[in-house]
Amino acid sequence: MIKERNKVNEAKKTDSLLTETKNNNEELTFQKAGLFATYKTQEELQDYFKKFNGNEQFLVQLGSNLTWNWFVHILKDYTITPKK
Repeated sequence: MIKERNKVNEAKKTDSLLTETKNNNEELTFQKAGLFATYKTQEELQDYFKKFNGNEQFLVQLGSNLTWNWFVHILKDYTITPKK
């Protein structure tokens, strides 16, 4: 049973959208989530976070920072080319 579970977990890892193997010719496309506002500057985003109190403020900041670091990690091997 444990061996079967490990096989399933390994299969899920290989099916993941994110792998350590990178193809330099691969094109990544990102879209905005329409449900959320897009702040143009870090200052605007921080002003929005100030509307929250205590633990809520910590959690929105944590989520933002985790997302930021994830994007930096994913994009580090890519060249950013603006759309024409």
